[in-house]
Amino acid sequence: MITESTDSMKWQDADKVAEMHSALGKIKAHPPGAFAEALPEILAVLRVQRQGITDIHGAVQKISRYNEATHEQFAKQIEVVRTLVHAVKVQDKLIRKLSKRVDSLEKKLAKKLGGGAKVKKTGWFG
Repeated sequence: MITESTDSMKWQDADKVAEMHSALGKIKAHPPGAFAEALPEILAVLRVQRQGITDIHGAVQKISRYNEATHEQFAKQIEVVRTLVHAVKVQDKLIRKLSKRVDSLEKKLAKKLGGGAKVKKTGWFG
């Protein structure tokens, strides 16, 4: 079902649209000389728009370069963090291994000194 643009029962702004239709019908073609007078102004507006587009393009390029540099820096930082985490894991494993070794050596020493003698721990392992 097609609604007429001037049907006031179906459209609240029917009167306004009817006025616009009649105004559009009254528009007459301009003589070619009028366009020649407006052409310098149109060109001036287009130059300003071109400069604006150039400025926007330059800003977008700068933002893109900044984002790429930030991304590269973040990737490098992540790689450093991964290396540090790996080093901490290796160090933790070595510390546990050394602790077990020290415990086993202390037990051997305690057996050598006599069954009930307690070995005095010194330093970090105390």
